Amino acid sequence: MIKLKRYTRVLQVHVVLGIMLVMSACAVKPSSDMDSPAYHHKAGMRHLDMGEYQSAVNSFSRAIELDKKFALSHAGLGIAHANLNDKKAAKKHAAKAEGIAGKDPQVLALCGKVYIDLRDQEKKWHKDAKRLLKKALKRDKKHELATYYTGEMHLYQYEFSEAEDSFRAVVDMKGEHSGR
Repeated sequence: MIKLKRYTRVLQVHVVLGIMLVMSACAVKPSSDMDSPAYHHKAGMRHLDMGEYQSAVNSFSRAIELDKKFALSHAGLGIAHANLNDKKAAKKHAAKAEGIAGKDPQVLALCGKVYIDLRDQEKKWHKDAKRLLKKALKRDKKHELATYYTGEMHLYQYEFSEAEDSFRAVVDMKGEHSGR
């Protein structure tokens, strides 16, 4: 009876060690200090700014490989897919980003941009964009990116006075989006 308990205990330890070994082997390890989710996210955002959407997909995908819950890159991936006319993937990644970090105004603003970029593919794009951008501005009334995208949303809705107000607020913030 004692040998059976000891054998069971040894077996449990081996099973736990085996599981840990398998789990560590499955995890994606960074190949260098620059191989981080934040680095690849920034690279993806640069690709978006240059209109290089497939390169953006590659950068955001690498960030997500390194950290599956990196919400900013899910949102960025949504923007890239929206511009590649892949509505289903765009909405999937926007929803994933919102689910992971639903209170982060930066993530919410990027998710709003997904729907702005889906405007030619989605009839009621403005409802989701407005909801997300409103939520972002509720969290941070002076969030520059959310304010900018709100202006962009109003512009595409032909609401020029509201767009002007949003863009003027961005210029008054004197941040990185004031010169766009």
